Amino acid sequence: MSRRPHFDNLKFDPEYQNMKPYFTSDEYHDLEQDILKNGCKNPIVVSCRTILDGYKRYSICKKYHIKCPIKSFNSSFREERTAWVCRNELARPDLSEGYRKYFIGCLYLSQKIVFRKKYPAQNQATPDSQKRPPIDRPEGQRNYTSAVIGKEYGVSFTSVYKYSVFATDMDKVKSKSQIIARQILTDKVLVSLNTISVLGTLQSSELLKLEPLFVSPDSLRIQMTDIEHLLYHKRPVPKPVIKDISPAIKQVPEYDPDAEISSLTLTIPSWVSSIQRTTDRTDFSSITESANRKLQLQLLNLQSAILTLDDIIKEKTHE
Repeated sequence: MSRRPHFDNLKFDPEYQNMKPYFTSDEYHDLEQDILKNGCKNPIVVSCRTILDGYKRYSICKKYHIKCPIKSFNSSFREERTAWVCRNELARPDLSEGYRKYFIGCLYLSQKIVFRKKYPAQNQATPDSQKRPPIDRPEGQRNYTSAVIGKEYGVSFTSVYKYSVFATDMDKVKSKSQIIARQILTDKVLVSLNTISVLGTLQSSELLKLEPLFVSPDSLRIQMTDIEHLLYHKRPVPKPVIKDISPAIKQVPEYDPDAEISSLTLTIPSWVSSIQRTTDRTDFSSITESANRKLQLQLLNLQSAILTLDDIIKEKTHE
């Protein structure tokens, strides 16, 4: 246990503050009234004079000169403190699913560095005293960190990695639009991980255009088509009207289970040819920023569709 830090000299860390779940003005008022009436019962957790948990309690107690308990967390490096913040938030019973994914992702990103610093060399020559604690891992799973965190929070190691990508993308969105980030993290709207990756690549001005969509009470699930329509003013293509010219006796064609796959297989080479032709003939240093962003957006959509189809194929072939 380290020496108790002086109450007036505690520091705020912007990164840790930004990680914390959003606090409404009503929630802050209720906390303030509770502390004024009952005092501050939950300790402020501090490491190296930096507050890890209890920013608002500290501000209220300092404002009204109220004594507050302080608990020290001994840590030798920053990533270990970040991992503690994540685990502390994940222990909250009222945490939204969006924040749960976010903190598991942030925990993975910090914990893998913690393991790397604590156990720098892992091979046959590593002494037993310096080896990482053993853990049961699924067959073929080599990532130690995702296995540890997955077991700790009851999720698969692949989900842990997906959540780390989600956390990285959400930090990008947070830096440009707190409103959109809040709506996603508090489960006010449902957005796919691929769509969030696209949001992270957009500029602040573009996210500003999207904010009314995310706060609309009618927006429960937001898809890429909604975003494309607002940003690029795309109009839905009307479906052609097909007249019923069926013969009196309808001949039902024999079912071919490979029909769709065969059609797609014949189409893909033309896509590859178009991409290669564009790569060979285009001076990418001279194209406009708008055209560049639109192309990146569609490439992300294509990549998402390919990954989804690939997952389905692998899942069905292993059944």
